[in-house]
Amino acid sequence: MWMMSSYGASHSLPKWLCALFTIFFVSLFPLAEAGIPGYPDYMEIEGELRYLNETYSEICALNSIGITYEGRTIWALKISDNAWKDEDEPEVLIMGGHHAKELVSVLVPLRFAESLLENYSSNGTVKNIIDSTEIWIVPLVNPDGYEYAINGHTYWRKNRRPVDIDGDGEPEGIGVDINRNYDHRWGEQGVSRDPDSEIYCGPYAFSENESRAIRDLALNRSFVFSVSFHSYGQQIFHPWGNSLDTSPIDCELMDAIGEGMAKYNDYEVMEGWKWYNTTGDSDDWLYANTSCLPFTIELGTEYIPPPNDIGKIFEKNRGALMYLL
Repeated sequence: MWMMSSYGASHSLPKWLCALFTIFFVSLFPLAEAGIPGYPDYMEIEGELRYLNETYSEICALNSIGITYEGRTIWALKISDNAWKDEDEPEVLIMGGHHAKELVSVLVPLRFAESLLENYSSNGTVKNIIDSTEIWIVPLVNPDGYEYAINGHTYWRKNRRPVDIDGDGEPEGIGVDINRNYDHRWGEQGVSRDPDSEIYCGPYAFSENESRAIRDLALNRSFVFSVSFHSYGQQIFHPWGNSLDTSPIDCELMDAIGEGMAKYNDYEVMEGWKWYNTTGDSDDWLYANTSCLPFTIELGTEYIPPPNDIGKIFEKNRGALMYLL
């Protein structure tokens, strides 16, 4: 404790007084509890992905697409018949967990993967989708930030890489907002250049392992659609997320697809910039640089819904994803 250490070794306090100070300060500043009920930590998520890969090995393949600053693997689970082969089939990307504190955004794609695999042999619709599509699910884009958030820092949004802009060995801040770090109009709107800001866009576009992992996956595949889950708001966004680009030529098509998904989750459909302006997000980069029609789904009404609400949120959005596929 700062009060005890300030005395120095030659002026130590009596043990009973030290104990009293300890009790007093712990009561004021309790240690963060490890974990949040109803939400798995990184190791449990990784374990579940490995379990699915081993149990349903004929129709899924687990791929490492990147390593984070703290050394965690960014996993992508490919689901398809002949999952270890590249076939001439439409490809779809489903992501979660760009932002650390948006814990439910990780569970929906993870549970969707479980649902597809578990129902393949008994549900004809699921079987037809898996047999004719290559589905890539990245449930946790930002493992370092998620692990930090779930262990008592539920306000945290960014990744956990120290940012030393001037190279003096002293970081000016910790973390980059992964969903402001993609290279379409990077840094122009709805972002911050301050490393302490929760919407810090990074020192340059694709400066982060996490955004590069999604970039490299997308450039090596041919995704037709993507869905990036976030929380919260109960909206379905599509490009543009910024107000600088002119209205996309596929706007009516994306509106129509969004409305189809909204029949299942009752969310509001719009171009992202109509809710808030931002640049450097995954949707705008995917739309500008690949053949993908991307969507963001903002889940629920809070960052970390109570465990009892997770199932209801999943079921609504499972229907939306099945419609898209």
